[in-house]
Amino acid sequence: MKDDLNKSINELEGAESELDSNQQEYPLARRCSELREKPLKNYTVEDLRLMIGQGIGLSWLVPVAIEKLAENLFSEGDFYPGDLLINVLRIETNYWITHARERAALLRLLEEKLPFTEKAEIPKSVLKAIETVLTE
Repeated sequence: MKDDLNKSINELEGAESELDSNQQEYPLARRCSELREKPLKNYTVEDLRLMIGQGIGLSWLVPVAIEKLAENLFSEGDFYPGDLLINVLRIETNYWITHARERAALLRLLEEKLPFTEKAEIPKSVLKAIETVLTE
């Protein structure tokens, strides 16, 4: 995994991202295309939040996100404390079925960190998403 951090999603997937003329006018499509070229080690919390929210490169980005969440469970991208966590929690079930190790790491992280977190500081939407995952 450490060697993968020096590579971009395109390199890891053996793909190139090309935007057609229709996609060029959409800032989100353009930004995701740019991030597909960026080495994983250079991703910010916001980059992770954005790409995970779009379901792009999950096999490589979720482990990176879990490391960030281990440092600060409520890491903040551009929106609110916990916005990275909520995007990770909203990943489709099919991903977690085939990535049991990452799911176990995420659940362990939640179980370890939540008891020491001041609930008043956590947005209600994040608390609800956590509760849903923990009761599944």
